[in-house]
Amino acid sequence: MANQFYEMMQRNWQLKIVSLALAIFAWYFVMGEERVEISAPVEVGIEIPGDFVVENGHTQTKYATLRGPRVYLGSLIRKKKLHAKIRTNSPKLGRNRYQLGRSDLVEVIDPRVVIDILDPLIDFDVQKRARKIVPIIERLSGVVKDGYVLEKIVWNPSRVEVSGTKDAVDPIKELEPAAIDLAGKDRNFQLWVDVKAPSGSSVMVKPKRVKVSAVVGEMLHRKTFNGLKVLMENCPKGTRVKPSAVSVEVEGVTSAVEKLDQKEIKVFANCEGKTDGSFEKRIEVKIDGFKGSRVRPEFGVLILGE
Repeated sequence: MANQFYEMMQRNWQLKIVSLALAIFAWYFVMGEERVEISAPVEVGIEIPGDFVVENGHTQTKYATLRGPRVYLGSLIRKKKLHAKIRTNSPKLGRNRYQLGRSDLVEVIDPRVVIDILDPLIDFDVQKRARKIVPIIERLSGVVKDGYVLEKIVWNPSRVEVSGTKDAVDPIKELEPAAIDLAGKDRNFQLWVDVKAPSGSSVMVKPKRVKVSAVVGEMLHRKTFNGLKVLMENCPKGTRVKPSAVSVEVEGVTSAVEKLDQKEIKVFANCEGKTDGSFEKRIEVKIDGFKGSRVRPEFGVLILGE
């Protein structure tokens, strides 16, 4: 029995394969041409000149029933959403009405497909666009690395434009972007931050991104050096100064102050061409690499002559 079945399958096997292929093709063609019906959302974008704004949003969603070949409609289902676009160069203030049709679809739809847009009327209220410049609130989170300090932070630009309907724009006084994370920073940095309209607001923000530049420096540290001898410059021989030794308070970044040696501090008074007598003179301090320093006492008495 098995041998007879095997011999039957061997006989004219080429014709059997061709017949099977033709049967599969015919089945696919029939199923592909089978007409089905699907419901799909259509996202409608409304384009109007920039001086106007759509009060209830520039995007509306309508639904359509599509009837056509199964295979073609299956590819549309995978897209999940159709898109349509309507444009008007001269909208009227107040209520506008537009009849949505097949020609407004962005996607190219096979002509064999019948489209029934369930609610083809697009109603949109148009107002004059209102604009306002509002500041950005500086928002920071975290702290810089121990021993460092945030010296400066700059938002560029620090003010942005919001636009939309007057009712939407008027309540906005400022915009609050995402917080800048300072945690563990020990050097200058720059980054871009998105600026968005408040949640639930229909306004547009321009620009949508701003640049943030932060300056991070070492913390300032103060250290006092005592018993520094006051030197005299341009003074006649025998000139004395009271007091002869002073204290100097140095301020700078921690690492530089800690490395500073007392020998690097120069304390002096200048007679400025005087030849005799006694006079009060400011005692000066010079330390290479430091701008912030203070001497105590600040003034000394110079006594000229023997």
